[in-house]
Amino acid sequence: MRGPTKPHGQPIRVDELQRRDQVLLFGRLVEIADAQMVRDFPPCVNLVIIPIGGGTPRETLVPRDMLLLGMKLPRTLQLRCAGCQALTPQHIDVTVGMCEQPLCVGCRARRAGPAGPWLTPTGRH
Repeated sequence: MRGPTKPHGQPIRVDELQRRDQVLLFGRLVEIADAQMVRDFPPCVNLVIIPIGGGTPRETLVPRDMLLLGMKLPRTLQLRCAGCQALTPQHIDVTVGMCEQPLCVGCRARRAGPAGPWLTPTGRH
């Protein structure tokens, strides 16, 4: 099992951005509030950005195939459980990577065991 690593930049295409992603855009760290395709101008994406240090939200058009440096990219991925091989949803940050092998709820409960002697089932007297 690996420990958490220090976040580093991960390149991401503009058309793959989602809300709450944090990226470097024009040298500033910004959070993506919304990303929409532009019907009248297909090669571009309209980004609504919020500067991380504070400031007013802005809109900007950027090329669809432009690569940005992602600093925080939270995603929910369907990964195979290490115990039973079932698909289980995992919340991970793509820039950090996975810290441990995913376990489904059932395998996690079996691995943890009882929480304490007061929760261990016993016979009644």
